[in-house]
Amino acid sequence: SAPAMVRECLRPDISVDFPKLTEICERAAAHPQEVEPAVLVLIGALGDCDAKTKLKVLTICNEMVFEQEIATQFRRPAAREVFEPLREFRGSELGVQGDETVRMLATEVCKTVFAQPEQQQTMQRQGGDKPVRQFAALRALNALQGLGERTFRNSG
Repeated sequence: SAPAMVRECLRPDISVDFPKLTEICERAAAHPQEVEPAVLVLIGALGDCDAKTKLKVLTICNEMVFEQEIATQFRRPAAREVFEPLREFRGSELGVQGDETVRMLATEVCKTVFAQPEQQQTMQRQGGDKPVRQFAALRALNALQGLGERTFRNSG
């Protein structure tokens, strides 16, 4: 299920890569009933976690909100409460570049999820911000791998 896949990716010994992100997003799109539980896992994980997990969660969220149907599941007060402060994230063990990536991903997710309907329509007509969000995802994956820690590698 999508929630199980998300939980699996959040384990410290598992790396998040594009194939895993694609698999989660495709599963969520194919099984809409699994979207809300997966979103709740992600929001819950942001509540009290280390900086590396925040980066993983935001990387997954950034990919999931490409689909408007999925993005609507993030539109809840609890999500805003955990995403908004991350737009000012600083001083973590990720270093300056990692912290900047967290801020960038949080900003992109907030912009997509919490934008007013007329802003969303304008973004869709103009081709959206897909290149920016793809850059954000690539940068996040590079930051995760750039930490050089085995905790992001799948040991199996």
